[in-house]
Amino acid sequence: MSRVVVLCGSLGSTSAMWEPQLPALHGFDVVRIDHPGHGGAPVVDFDGIGGLARSALARVDAERFAFVGLSLGGAVGMRIALDAPERVERLALLCTSPRFGDPGPWRERAS
Repeated sequence: MSRVVVLCGSLGSTSAMWEPQLPALHGFDVVRIDHPGHGGAPVVDFDGIGGLARSALARVDAERFAFVGLSLGGAVGMRIALDAPERVERLALLCTSPRFGDPGPWRERAS
């Protein structure tokens, strides 16, 4: 079994949201993902959910891992599971959707 857990959160949150879960993950190598422009992550152009998924995968050195995604992070996890199923040992998708609708309201929310 993999000892790596990847945590990927929601739009507008930072990886600090996972702090309360860290004690329960003692003994695991935890990789926390910040979306572009969130927390300490730089603002970069990316190609939709696929681009976020590729960026997240690049941050994980492990061959296989468990992935926990909340909201936007869950959509990233779905894309990873489709694009690199051999790397995903376990997948937890929380309060998410495979599609988030028209980007207009999300752009307003982000500004």
